[in-house]
Amino acid sequence: MANVMIKPLDPQFRSTLQEILSDSRYMPHFKDCIGAIDGVHVQASISPCDQVPYIEIKGIPTQNVISICNFDMQFTFACAEWEGSAHDSRVLLTALRDPQSNFPKPPNGQTDNPTCSPVILNLFSSPLHLLLCEAEQAALFGLHQSPFIKTAAACFAAWSVKMYTTKKKIQKDHDAEPTEFEETVAQALFDLENTNQELKSDLKDLFINQATQMDVAGNRKAVVVYVPYRLRKAYRKVHVRLVRELEKKFSGKDVILIATRRIVRPPKKGSAVQRPRTRTLTAVHDAVLEDVVYPAEIVGKRVRYRLDGSKIVKIFLDPKERNNTEYKLETFSGVYRKITGKDVVFEFPITDA
Repeated sequence: MANVMIKPLDPQFRSTLQEILSDSRYMPHFKDCIGAIDGVHVQASISPCDQVPYIEIKGIPTQNVISICNFDMQFTFACAEWEGSAHDSRVLLTALRDPQSNFPKPPNGQTDNPTCSPVILNLFSSPLHLLLCEAEQAALFGLHQSPFIKTAAACFAAWSVKMYTTKKKIQKDHDAEPTEFEETVAQALFDLENTNQELKSDLKDLFINQATQMDVAGNRKAVVVYVPYRLRKAYRKVHVRLVRELEKKFSGKDVILIATRRIVRPPKKGSAVQRPRTRTLTAVHDAVLEDVVYPAEIVGKRVRYRLDGSKIVKIFLDPKERNNTEYKLETFSGVYRKITGKDVVFEFPITDA
């Protein structure tokens, strides 16, 4: 999949990039340039027994990642299989010599010698290139390649910021890797923290544990976001505004926030261990029900038993929050059924005019 998505738009590089043709700083020095190459150390999670080869100069385990970007700040090549202790030149030369790496090769008859027109700017080992040309040509080459350095640095900065913010806004149990959808939700939270002045201070220290997408009634979908139990009160302070902004980002989908809770099995007979009442199945399901309908409060509950022995629970919600929750009643029922397996119908009590 990576080889399909991370590749040049024109692998043959038949034409000079428009950004180069239209800028006198680049022409004619970089008329055959197809991108800028650079490397970066990305922090890696490695088991203690395998960490030694990955430890780099700062003493932390990393991977030495090499990549190429174009003028549109899109990565056209990436190689992320090397340990942090591997030298940049080794990573580059191996990528060049390995035919399976799909490294973008210069078109026939062209080279990457800066005395000619360089095809790919090697930013982290540019001194190797400068040795190939005279001092005056080297100075000119170094002067004009600075915009390419900024482009590559901006690409890595944008990429690293996204990785960092994703890790900052989602913390899963046992350091599990988040799914693609969970990263999308985490990124949405980070964007709101940085762009929405009303939510900025409130979202600063908030993060999520899990996010999933559920199919509810008809073609309707719901985004269920699990938040840490200890942060549930902080989330409730901004619940209405946060849900409204998230629903704008996930157009056509209802957003539900639920605190992460754990159900504990009943202790064995004769055991001295006592189970907290908040960890029982009934208590957790009741708490989930309150989270699902928030900010509305439950003002009544009725259980109807059918002739076949099944039962259906009817929940009455406080009419004060009717404007914020009425359009999501079917979503409430569908999400609660998916989580607990129980059928629940939500209604607002009929009040006398």
